Amino acid sequence: MENFFGEQLKRRRTELDMTQEQLAKCAGVSREAIGNYEAGRRTPPANTAKLIAAALGVPLDWLLENDISYIIFGWFKTFDDLLLTMGYKYGPVDGCDSLCLTRVSDGAVFEVSTAEMNTLQKSIVNFAKFQVQEMIDRISARGGDSNAAKE
Repeated sequence: MENFFGEQLKRRRTELDMTQEQLAKCAGVSREAIGNYEAGRRTPPANTAKLIAAALGVPLDWLLENDISYIIFGWFKTFDDLLLTMGYKYGPVDGCDSLCLTRVSDGAVFEVSTAEMNTLQKSIVNFAKFQVQEMIDRISARGGDSNAAKE
């Protein structure tokens, strides 16, 4: 799996001329944790990733680029957490008869039925399954080629 989060984290940190120690202090984690995230040895929990993004002055979405691998591997604790990284909130809104999606960037509100939200959740799960199946098919097509892991 690619380490998009770690690469983006390091890119932004170096753009700001910050050390791992400085970023760690701002985000409330250890320097070792930052090193592990940058190297791809660890994936931060959602709340830590949000703190890191804030310390770097970028939206969490920029660090993740809506990377489906985080969804596939259960990185998001809730569906609402996933929606927030995509720039939306889900819940009650004044003047809205049902629950609504609110686009964070401009406050636009969209009424959404429970059935539509259920369909959206199922679509995300199905997309994730499709992506995983494609990856498994590519891996299995390689067969026993020991050089394939070096790609």
